Amino acid sequence: MRGGDNILLQEVIERLNNLDVDVALSTLRNYQKAQLIPNAVRVSLGRGKGTATEYPDEAYAEIYAAYMLLNGPIRTTPELLQEARGYATSLLKDPYTDFPYDLITNTLCTLWLAYHEKARSGKDCFVAYHEGENGCKIQYVYI
Repeated sequence: MRGGDNILLQEVIERLNNLDVDVALSTLRNYQKAQLIPNAVRVSLGRGKGTATEYPDEAYAEIYAAYMLLNGPIRTTPELLQEARGYATSLLKDPYTDFPYDLITNTLCTLWLAYHEKARSGKDCFVAYHEGENGCKIQYVYI
C-alpha cells in the first residue's frame, strides 16, 4: 500500500506537466541512476493487483530542478549537477551545512534551490543566503 510521504509516478508526471515539463520514464530512470533525483520504490498494490512506482513527496521539485539545469537556459553536466544537488539538499535539511565556496558549484546550488522552490510554490524567485552563527540562512525573494 502507499506510504505516508510518497506519491505515485502518475502524480509526479502530472505535477511536472503543470510546470510545462514533459519527461519520459527513461529520463527519470537516467536521472535516478545518475543520483540527480531521489530513488523511486516499487510497492505492491495487493495480491493480484500489480505494483506501482512511488517517489518521495518532494521528488517532483527535484526532478524539475534537474530538468531545468540540464535543459534550461543555463545548462550543466550531470556530474556538476549531482554535486550541487548534494549541497542543496543538505542545506534544506540542515542549515549548519557549509555552503559551497567554489563559484560554479555555488551558482548551480543556488539555481537548484530556485528551481526547486518554483516547483513547490509555483512562483519564480531569487535565492539569497548568508552564513551566520546560526548556520546558513536561505531566503527566497519572489518575483
